[in-house]
Amino acid sequence: MVGLVMAAAQLTSSTARAQTPPPPDSTDATGAAPADDEEGPEAGVKRPPAPDQRAGHVLLQPRISLAVPFADLAVDLPANVVVGAGVAFGVNAGVGLGRSAVLQATGNYALLPGSARCNDCSGQSLDLGLGLAYHLTQGLAFDPWISYAVGYRRSSFEGQAQTSRLAFNGGVFQGIDAARIALGGDFYPLPWLGFGLFLGLDVGTYVVRPEGLGRSTYGNFTAGFQIALDPIRQRLEAPTRTGNGAQKATGMRSAPAGGATGLDLQAESRRSFAGI
Repeated sequence: MVGLVMAAAQLTSSTARAQTPPPPDSTDATGAAPADDEEGPEAGVKRPPAPDQRAGHVLLQPRISLAVPFADLAVDLPANVVVGAGVAFGVNAGVGLGRSAVLQATGNYALLPGSARCNDCSGQSLDLGLGLAYHLTQGLAFDPWISYAVGYRRSSFEGQAQTSRLAFNGGVFQGIDAARIALGGDFYPLPWLGFGLFLGLDVGTYVVRPEGLGRSTYGNFTAGFQIALDPIRQRLEAPTRTGNGAQKATGMRSAPAGGATGLDLQAESRRSFAGI
């Protein structure tokens, strides 16, 4: 009888312990703290750096724009006395130096009609330049950029224009664009094809002028549309997770294949007491 009483007391104590909920900070059967569900399956996985999508790529940008000459062609000879706003055709060709920088060569040819003060006048302008473009993003659909370059300009004008101090009968000018600043943005519906708008400002001086004209500073403002092409754009592969990382991410959530849990031990204890 004494043995039966003691067995019943132990069974009651074990059942009470089994029904008591574990404390919030208790560990699981493996002895490890439960994993935080907010970490996700990639917790602790080291991601590789984003691929460089610009270095070594050849980039082409054919463009068309409105060209507006301003300032002076020479001393006492404003540009708007001779010609007005015209249309310019050009192309930029560059090679990527890194994630953001592009070394690019530029070329433009502008056709300029006569101004309101000189109907028989007309002009043409050819410029070539070399500079750097900085892109703010890569791998996104919208790519804003800014560029700086220097260049050579050759302009020729025909017709007779009269100012208060001199008479201009046309001629050829050759000069240096000391600063060619442009900014814009391209939208890429395809990884290798984009369309965008841009604004440009060129400032320089003509070092070769018709005889009798003094040196002055000229300017040219442009606003236009361009097509952005990346002919050798490579398809990027999605980064893969390593096997160790996947095991690390899921190992804390799985129970070991072998080993008994606390409830299994309590059930075994009940079976032992029942056999007494």
